[in-house]
Amino acid sequence: MPLDVVIFGVIAVILIFRFLGVLGQNDKNDGRPRRDSFGAYRKHVEERRAQRKASSEALRNARSNDKQDAATSSTSAKIAQKVTQIQEAKGEGKATARTKDSADNIRDKAFTEGAKSAFAMILEAYSNGDEARLASLLDKEKMLPTMVAAIAEREKKGHRLAISLHEIISSKIIERSSNNEFEHVTVEFVSKQCHLEFDKDNKLVDGDPDVEETLTDLWTFRQALVSDDPTWFLCETRSKHDNKAAKTSGQARKKKQIKQ
Repeated sequence: MPLDVVIFGVIAVILIFRFLGVLGQNDKNDGRPRRDSFGAYRKHVEERRAQRKASSEALRNARSNDKQDAATSSTSAKIAQKVTQIQEAKGEGKATARTKDSADNIRDKAFTEGAKSAFAMILEAYSNGDEARLASLLDKEKMLPTMVAAIAEREKKGHRLAISLHEIISSKIIERSSNNEFEHVTVEFVSKQCHLEFDKDNKLVDGDPDVEETLTDLWTFRQALVSDDPTWFLCETRSKHDNKAAKTSGQARKKKQIKQ
């Protein structure tokens, strides 16, 4: 083989390898694209970046809308407050006053219903000498010691008390007051009762079984303002002096011995 053919063959091989080495690369000035092995991945990354950017813009827009809504709500609230003040100044806020009065009436009614239950339970507990029940219903500074002392005196004499509460005719709040420690509510009870006291031999010594008295009692309940306990306790009792006795039978009988 001629030497010049071999030389040209070697040169051709070298040129081919060099051509393959630079195939797909970008000469800085020729404007042709480079070969990119990570093209698919880069496209994926760019798509993700575009999605995140869109999400961020949507979030910023939502926050901006929320701030605008809050500002609008605040402005609306201020306008509504101003309108209410103007209406009240013109005497057009009577509906609100009626609503408040209605709420107060509901509250007072609920209180008097509870007071009626306490009235009946306290009379029964005092009649039966149930000191444990009284301790859960009475103020421990004054009322409880007073009633416990009366029960002890009664038992010392061997006497027994029977109180019959026939009817609570009416109950209403007549006074409210408060100080730094307590809130006080006074309730007027009008009721029909019969009080009978027996001695140790079961002889009637006080009261008339045929006489039903209409009594008017003023009971004051109190609740501690500095305590978490919401319980109302009876702290004072007094009676009006114009109570009248109504006979339940045709005529009153003389006191007599009654056996149970």
